[in-house]
Amino acid sequence: KSLPNGTDFTEFRQAGWRGLNFAIIDGAHHYHQPTDTLENLDSRSLQHLGDTALNVARAIAESDEDLSAPSSDAIFFDVLGQSVICVPASWNIPIRIVLLFVAVRIYGGPLLRDKRYRDVVRVWVTMALLLPLMMGLGWVFSQSIYGSSLLPKAFVPHGHWISLLEWIISLAICCGLMHGMLRRIDGQTVWWALWLAHAATCVVVSYFIPAFSYLLSVPAMFAIVATLSIRSPLLRTAVVACLCGVLLIPLHHLLAIALGPANGLLLFPAFSLLAMPLLPAFACHSNFACHPDNVQPAKT
Repeated sequence: KSLPNGTDFTEFRQAGWRGLNFAIIDGAHHYHQPTDTLENLDSRSLQHLGDTALNVARAIAESDEDLSAPSSDAIFFDVLGQSVICVPASWNIPIRIVLLFVAVRIYGGPLLRDKRYRDVVRVWVTMALLLPLMMGLGWVFSQSIYGSSLLPKAFVPHGHWISLLEWIISLAICCGLMHGMLRRIDGQTVWWALWLAHAATCVVVSYFIPAFSYLLSVPAMFAIVATLSIRSPLLRTAVVACLCGVLLIPLHHLLAIALGPANGLLLFPAFSLLAMPLLPAFACHSNFACHPDNVQPAKT
């Protein structure tokens, strides 16, 4: 739709079929360079690419199914590269609204009963600060190294290591900010406020960036199940954070390959998504220490 000129999908579009695309995205420092040769491609990746294309061609030739492009859009994502989940795009917002309704029932009631409104606002401010802060820091970091001997151009052979460094830096800064903002707030309050805001954000993202929304809604579903089945806030946080890591870390790796370490403006906020489920871990988990009457004034 957005690229009417010749693309990898041209033949499929002319046939009225759904588009299928195959690409090797790693090793971008060779792309459109004299070194862009078969010798500089991983033989395993090349074999996998050929096998996949051949299997698709056979499936098309032998299939009795209608291969025409559907009249409506769909949203799809893979599960650890093993299978693909595909749902009609029209389901997107209704599913997220149901998710928000469940979140309001589970998290909204306790927050209203506790009446710790200032703490809730502090949690939400922390969440709101992470995205612009990470975008700014990511831009500063990538601009400071771009053009240097460390990163002379957008894609370099050692780009994976620079991206790993960016991943570590972004998570460390997020953790530092969360500790500073949330260390005096009760962990249960942080959990409720975090996932209530998270569910609301899912609805907004589903409207504006529908293909991206599963990265928020799947963790929100993990959190609902954990809330209903695990009593310990710290254990609950650890379980959800690990599940989110399984979902997000492979995507982080692919993003780093596709965008390159010079794109810190986009990579840092993407990496910071992994820190969001950790918010309750940086809150206070001692009832005595969390009580406002027991917070000791700073000594001068």
